[in-house]
Order: sequence, then structure tokens, then C-alpha cells
Amino acid sequence: MNSHKPNIKLFLISFLLLINPPAYPESTHQNASHSKKIMIQEISFLLSEIKKTSCKLKRNGTLHTGPEAEKHIRRKYRYARNKIKSAEHFIRYVASRSSWTGRPYTLICANINTQETKHWLLSRLSAHRKQHTNKQLK
Repeated sequence: MNSHKPNIKLFLISFLLLINPPAYPESTHQNASHSKKIMIQEISFLLSEIKKTSCKLKRNGTLHTGPEAEKHIRRKYRYARNKIKSAEHFIRYVASRSSWTGRPYTLICANINTQETKHWLLSRLSAHRKQHTNKQLK
């Protein structure tokens, strides 16, 4: 009938955890704030990529310059900002298709096959993240 005797190991572990708690990462609020800051930086980067492209963005059958497309997508982003949870979410729901027709936006560039804006932005985001990671590792 050892079940009523105090478990010394359990007591010692509990005591040690009490006097020396494990180190936890930043609080959830700080992590969320940091993640949101990174998301906003990534979305700003994507908007600048759209603005400076020499390609044409085809939206609902009409061609737009980079600055015109950026202005339109930025306006859509302002409207949906509180619903966006990541840069990928921004690409999927704001920057790659028409909210009215659901038709994908396409990018038309000289000497490059036409591609959906979604794929172009995802590749830009991936390259941006790699570059950022490499800078942090140095």
C-alpha cells in the first residue's frame, strides 16, 4: 500500500520547478505583435514589387501598369486589412484575383510567359524571406 506515501521524486521535481521555472519564449502577445509586424513588412514589400514591375497586370480583361495595379490592390488591402492573417493570405484573397468576378489576375511581361499574379507574388515572397533569413544568419 505505497499509494498513500508521498512520492519523493514528484515532490522534488515540483519543488525544483517552483524555485527555478523553465524559460518560456516571449509572451503570446509579444509574439503576435512581432508576427503582425513581419506580416505588414512582407505585404509592404509585395505592394512595392507590384508598383515597380515593368510588367502589365491584367485584371478583369483590362491591362494596368504596376503603379495602377498597386494602387488598386492597396485599396483592396485597406478594406480587408483586419481579415488578413499572413502575407500568403494577402496574396490569395487580395492581390491575386478579382473580388467581384473571382477571375485570377495575370501578369504579362516581355519575354516571359504570362503567369497568374499569385505565383509571381509567392515567388517574390519566398525570395524576400530567403534574403531576410540569410541576413539574420550572418
